[in-house]
Amino acid sequence: MVTFIDDLCVGGTQRWLIHMLKGLKPHGYEHKVFVVRNITDPYFLQEARKYAEVEIIGEPAFWCIHGFVHVYREMKRWNPHIVQTLLPSSDMIGRSLGWLARVPVIVSSVRGRNVDKPWWQRWLDRRTAGLADRVIFNTEDTIPFSLAHEGVIREQVIYIPNGVEKSVPGKLPGETRRELGIPEKSRVIGAVGRLHPSKGHKDLIAVFARLAEEMPDIYLLLVGDGELRLELEEQAGICNFGNRILFAGCRPDIADLLSIMDVFVHPSHWEGMPNALMEAMAAGRPIVASGIDGIKALIVDGETGLLVNPGDNEELVSQLRRLLIDRDLASNLGRNAAQSVKERFGLERMIIAYDDVYKTLLRRKTVSTESGR
Repeated sequence: MVTFIDDLCVGGTQRWLIHMLKGLKPHGYEHKVFVVRNITDPYFLQEARKYAEVEIIGEPAFWCIHGFVHVYREMKRWNPHIVQTLLPSSDMIGRSLGWLARVPVIVSSVRGRNVDKPWWQRWLDRRTAGLADRVIFNTEDTIPFSLAHEGVIREQVIYIPNGVEKSVPGKLPGETRRELGIPEKSRVIGAVGRLHPSKGHKDLIAVFARLAEEMPDIYLLLVGDGELRLELEEQAGICNFGNRILFAGCRPDIADLLSIMDVFVHPSHWEGMPNALMEAMAAGRPIVASGIDGIKALIVDGETGLLVNPGDNEELVSQLRRLLIDRDLASNLGRNAAQSVKERFGLERMIIAYDDVYKTLLRRKTVSTESGR
């Protein structure tokens, strides 16, 4: 099996890929991963190479054609039965190369409403989407958008929600706090995700500044990196409480960081089914999140977390304040979240669902080919 992915930086899709590579191995899969961009995180690259052959191509090589030729030759040499594509550039490139190399089964995965795609990418999407045998969505709310804008047709659609397993912290919370410079008795609001316009970090910093005026013991911990980092650091620097806003960058020790968060917040403006949110649920963190897209499939408002309207800072302030003050409510929501994600979104359940899709499609293609001889 060959997988195409845009990059191996720290992100939900990349974490999902590591789970898939590891989980499919016992089911008889041999894996090769082509990374379209020369952007990798050392930890994710190391983890991927435990379970698969990984080759980093670099986007300029594709646009200069020789990258296409090289990968085409590698695919003919490797002779895979299945191609899986992940993320926008990989969808276009992987579907095209899979078709050219006559790979029997081509599967794409749409992992959110890609509202910020440029027009030319949508144009290429519509012309390559038909090359995929199936398109798997991790949230049902993104399906209508893809049908309307990305060339996907109803017959291709399969819904498989993400899976997650609880990670065990490697350090005691006190040690993690000392490393980050957060006092022992302080309360921590935490967010994990790419520093991207879709994630709502600007709203979160503005909201934190208001809460910090009332609560001198709270800190904001932002985990992740991305295109908005410098802009967000500038925003934090000019507010009165910037010394209590910490940018942790990309980190492999997410379980350790989750363990010190009194409230986990995910104020996205648009979203798929966020792995970071699922990991926070599995860790039993009380959550405030935007009531959009795949988040609504995860959080039941008032039972497993609190939902707010995206971009509504007044509501975000109110709900964060509520959980920081009402520790009994926070504890109950965290406990319910952990139980819910364990029952509904187990990692092995997701692996089995993908395995079934791949093997069912492969059997049908094999039967079709043999009957056509």
